[in-house]
Amino acid sequence: DYVCELERLANVDNRISIIKNSENAGLYKSRLMGVKNCQTEYVAFVDADDLVTKDYIEELFDNNADLVIGGYKDTGNHTCALSEEQYVGKEALVEFYSTHFHRLYSTVPWGKLYKKSIIQENRLSFDMRIRLGEDLVFNLRYLQYCSEIRLVNATNYLYTTYSCTEERYNLRIEEIRYTLEQMKEHVSVLSEKWNINLSCKDSSAIVLATYPMKKILSDSREY
Repeated sequence: DYVCELERLANVDNRISIIKNSENAGLYKSRLMGVKNCQTEYVAFVDADDLVTKDYIEELFDNNADLVIGGYKDTGNHTCALSEEQYVGKEALVEFYSTHFHRLYSTVPWGKLYKKSIIQENRLSFDMRIRLGEDLVFNLRYLQYCSEIRLVNATNYLYTTYSCTEERYNLRIEEIRYTLEQMKEHVSVLSEKWNINLSCKDSSAIVLATYPMKKILSDSREY
């Protein structure tokens, strides 16, 4: 199983450490525990049901960028990637937000390299009250502290696709409302920081698109 394979790898490579979460505190606390204990400048998140190629980190690694974003392939053999590598400096962050941020799977933390120092120094975490859209909120918060972003055209992350169904999440309308409020709040912070009025309609559309219309109509009867 996975645990045995991890232990085998840790025994032959001293760069690998296994941190056991005895409290079984869940995905997001486990991610932050990994950030706290890692000894590297950058942090990468990989979901347990996904795969990466051997040169995944090598293709993403950058000595300067605050955030590195790569492409991916999914189990349906679909590819999401830029046609060429790009660097986004501080003066181009607004354009990046308006054109690329919502297209480059901003709803997930994988396929990216984050700076450990940015996460820790600014006490960034995943909102435990959000069950669908928490990664998007995290990425919006992280973006507030970025000065340079690198976009990589490699597709070395292999994503296992699932349908976002009512049965899987069983979300309630007040959860969606809270998520949208958090997104709006952090986009407002970005607007103030960059001195421009940014829209969060694309982010809102991403979240609302995953919520079944029949569930919205059902929940609305309670109000």
